[in-house]
Amino acid sequence: MIYIFTKTAFRHGVSRKSAIFIIENYPGRILDITKERREKIGWIAEDSKGEKLEIIAIHHESHWEVFHAMPRIYKERRGKLDEEDLW
Repeated sequence: MIYIFTKTAFRHGVSRKSAIFIIENYPGRILDITKERREKIGWIAEDSKGEKLEIIAIHHESHWEVFHAMPRIYKERRGKLDEEDLW
């Protein structure tokens, strides 16, 4: 599978490797359907180093468009610990 990362995906310092690890190793859940009828999928999981991350990507037929990747510790600091709360 091909992964395309937007500039915003790197805003919080999550690496491509960590985001791809989560997408490939954990089930995501559908968050929304875009107006182009593409699924917006979200994950909350640990990367290979044990850091808990949230990832959001749009699934296209030929690739994943990753536009959000953030350590969950940012939300923990703000008191938002709801596992269902993605971005």
